[in-house]
Order: sequence, then structure tokens, then C-alpha cells
Amino acid sequence: MNEISFSVVIPAYNAAGSIRATLDSCLNQSLPPLEVIVVDDAGSDESAPIVRGQFGDAVRLITLPRNSGPSAARNVGIAAAKGTFIAFLDSDDCWHPQKLERIHELLLARPEIDFLFHTYTYGKEPAILSEAMFRPRRMPLWKLLLRNPIATPCAVIRRSPELHFDERMRHMEDYELFLRLAAKHDVWRISAPLTRLGRPVLSAGGQSSDRLAMRAGEMQAWIAFARHNPAWYPALPLLFLLGILKHLGKALLRP
Repeated sequence: MNEISFSVVIPAYNAAGSIRATLDSCLNQSLPPLEVIVVDDAGSDESAPIVRGQFGDAVRLITLPRNSGPSAARNVGIAAAKGTFIAFLDSDDCWHPQKLERIHELLLARPEIDFLFHTYTYGKEPAILSEAMFRPRRMPLWKLLLRNPIATPCAVIRRSPELHFDERMRHMEDYELFLRLAAKHDVWRISAPLTRLGRPVLSAGGQSSDRLAMRAGEMQAWIAFARHNPAWYPALPLLFLLGILKHLGKALLRP
């Protein structure tokens, strides 16, 4: 249980403009990962040649024969991974240079943690990370059912057969996975902003920009959760109402 290593899994699709900075943030960690795996999702730009030509053997590049979506790309990366933990990252995001070192220290001290996430920022990472930011707090399952606070590039999860994304889902597939894991494992949160996102959540240009599809995906995740945990079926109507109210509220506030 004390042997901890990190496999970084990065799905990439037409990421030539950002993949260099993303990979630099992985390879320049104060505690290097065991491996960095980039899964090129059959993009049409120079992402794969950049990874192959500029990073060589430092990065394992897997190229899919056809575009399959981020869930399939992540699953391919997970299947190829050898680390005890999977640290997810997207091809337009970057990590704080001490991320893996500080999480490694935390996991050594708390071997019961299988699922950890942290906060994020959109600007520069803070120059000073306070110790208070690294005090883990358990997130109750009911809170995760009400809303998903976990950005996938902020999640570090112990590798196991149950760690896989539902490739049938095109929206909120990460939320479906998080709920499925949270039913069996405690979810822990630290408030250190160790990932810098390349774009705000739900911003234009990404899959998450389709707000109606995101709400539908959220409901699909709740249904899948209840299917695996039937005791939660009575909560579905209230969760659906919550989803509708969230969608209407954001629609009214949208400029």
C-alpha cells in the first residue's frame, strides 16, 4: 500500500496549440510521474508529430485509428497505465510543478485514500501553497449527488478494474464515473489549486458548452447511479427537479 506511482493520462484531439505546455507541466514536476500517456483521438492537426518529435521516449503516444471521444481515449490510456494511481489531465490544462510531490506525500500519510481531487484556477498558480490547503476533507456522497465539483484534470484515482468511463455517454461521463466510484470509496478533497484550466468550465468551444446536453448527461449519470444503487431510486425525482432548476437559473442569468 505504500508503493505509490502516478500514470498521467491525457486525451488529445487537435491540441497542437497547447500540448507542449501541458506536457512540460507533467515532465517538469518536482516528483516525476512514472509515465505520461497521450492518447491522440485521431485528430487532424500536428498534435501527434509534436508529441513524437519534441518529447520522444519521455511520453508514450497512442494514436487511435478513428475519433472515439474523450471517454474512449481515457479508457485506452487507463488500460495501458502501470502506475498505482491515475492522474488525469486534459491537453489544454497545466499542473502546478509540485502537484505530484504534494499528493504523493498526502497519499503516503493517508493510505486509505483511493479517490482524491483538488481545486483549480484559471490564472497563474499561486506562488505559495499553504499547508491548510492540503488537509483532506471527505466529501459526503449526497453532496456529490447535488453537484459535481470535480474537474477531471484535478482527479487522482487509484487504478482498479472499476476505473473506466462509460463510452456511450458524450456529456457528463466523468460525473457518472465519479458517482459510481463514490458509492464504493470515500471521496477526499483538498483546496490546493494544483491545476490551471485552459478554459472555464462550460465555456464556448468544448463539449461542456452545450448546457442542455450537460443537464441531460447529469440526469443520465443519476439514473446510472440509481441502477447500481437501487436504494437511491426514490431520490431521482428530486434530483431531476434540481437539474431542471439549475438549468433554468443559469439560462436566466446568462447574458
